[in-house]
Amino acid sequence: MNFNSLTYMAAVCVLMASCAKTSADQSPLVRSLIGFTTVSTKAASAYPTGSPFITTSYKLASGKTWDANKEEARIFINQQEVRYNATYNYWKTTTDYYWPDDGRLTFFSYSPTTLKGSKTSVSTDGVSISSWDVTSDSGDILVADIAQDKTKNESLAGYTGVPTNFRQKLSKIVFRFSIADEADDATRVNVTSIRLKDVYSAGAYSRGGYSDDKWTPSSTSLKSSDWGLYSGSLTISKGSFSAEQEFNMIPQRLVASASAHPILEIGYNISTDNGVNWESKTASCYFDENLRQEEWEKGKKYTYKIYIGVGQHPIDFDASVVDWSDYDGLQVSIGG
Repeated sequence: MNFNSLTYMAAVCVLMASCAKTSADQSPLVRSLIGFTTVSTKAASAYPTGSPFITTSYKLASGKTWDANKEEARIFINQQEVRYNATYNYWKTTTDYYWPDDGRLTFFSYSPTTLKGSKTSVSTDGVSISSWDVTSDSGDILVADIAQDKTKNESLAGYTGVPTNFRQKLSKIVFRFSIADEADDATRVNVTSIRLKDVYSAGAYSRGGYSDDKWTPSSTSLKSSDWGLYSGSLTISKGSFSAEQEFNMIPQRLVASASAHPILEIGYNISTDNGVNWESKTASCYFDENLRQEEWEKGKKYTYKIYIGVGQHPIDFDASVVDWSDYDGLQVSIGG
């Protein structure tokens, strides 16, 4: 499953009351099987039923609450895989777990399951990833909001289970190219490179599940020399945009500091005589000064529509932010 295609991901998890079961040594009071459902940030969002996720839960005694007593919590479910049961149309852990007769459960969940390992851990402080480098680690990272102080499966839109609201935790940048409308019809352009400079490629993630979760970029991952995202020969045309070139990024500030000033650089070949003669050129801009953009936030997808032409404005940038979560659009045009 390619998690890059997911936006506003949410686990659609169903537990039908008729599917609850009781083992032979269970008390006469039937305890429901723990299942999972979601609170979706967008009505169209759906977590694919073929993609399991990982959940961990902690138990507190009756009368205790997570906010006041989480230091007393004990593991109840330890990083168990949750899969969709197509026969009964609900999500459950691989090993059956039942709601306890007393006490409260708090859940942390993340996806994909390939995150489980030496880099990823879960504690009462939430989901943590010790190191993630977008130049070598692939895919999206989804972490659900904390589901705290639960005592039973909760109903939502006809489904029941633990509310599991997944959110994207990386940033995504997308590039699309077109020849500027002002360019002569004889203009031909090939994009040859997309490069970044003074941008962090790796970081550590902490407090996943809480509202104050954050990324801490790794100082050793600062790309002080050019970081090549794309190299090739992408032919672009006038009146339409090229296919998306997309890349995951560590959420980070993009403002100038004593050691860095993040730059976007586009390399291209251009001909104004139907491809008879070509020139190689580059266009560079600072994210904060030229694009008026000071941060890549987690869960946001930033689309840069780049127009290449001739004359006083050889390359324009038209930036916007879309659909991993709500964000005001950003429109920027830069002269050459």
